[in-house]
Amino acid sequence: MTPVRPTLLKVFSEYSSENITKELLTRAFGDENYELLPQFGIEYNYATRAKQIIERYEKGFPDSYKNQALQCLNWIIQLRGDDRDKPDAYLVARALILKTIHLKWPQPDRLLFDVKLSVIENWADFFISYTRRNALETNNFHDELIKYHFGLSSERDADQEILKVENYVARVLAKYLEQHNIHGFVDFNKLQCGDDIADKILTNCRATIAFIQLVESATLQEPRLLAISSG
Repeated sequence: MTPVRPTLLKVFSEYSSENITKELLTRAFGDENYELLPQFGIEYNYATRAKQIIERYEKGFPDSYKNQALQCLNWIIQLRGDDRDKPDAYLVARALILKTIHLKWPQPDRLLFDVKLSVIENWADFFISYTRRNALETNNFHDELIKYHFGLSSERDADQEILKVENYVARVLAKYLEQHNIHGFVDFNKLQCGDDIADKILTNCRATIAFIQLVESATLQEPRLLAISSG
């Protein structure tokens, strides 16, 4: 975030675009030469454009908060784009929406916007589902592929210890996809393994466009239950 952005967001959230004057900006920045501040011109244009669009939606749908919310969503989806990094124009628009029009909506419409916004903020192109069970068997079958990408081989004892606990075929898939700027959710990047993380997996699935199931022999087998000693 540039140094001038917080001040501009405060000004544009409190005043209409037509009432933002040089005198007002001078007071806000405490400097009559505020236009010379780094990135001021670019940030001012982002804020002006965003505030004008918000005002247009308010005037265009004065009796429909739901339509205001949907219009704002469609707009920031376009601003968000497909890049990993969030564009500055998107960040400014999102901040001004939350500081202005969003506060006037009834709870159901705010909730609608917030749920959709969380998807926009955290979306992923893909979700890879796989298992670590029988990881060594899976990795051995694709030994040449794994050796090419990660330099690991089941022929080396030291590597076998690593290959026993991690499914490197899933890592190869994720690597290929991310090399083409397709980013996604894979639990070895963000989560610990275990059935107790189902709620976190479900959350990420809701923000994912494509679901990739890595089917292996272990996937089609029920996990073996550990024998319980009676003492």
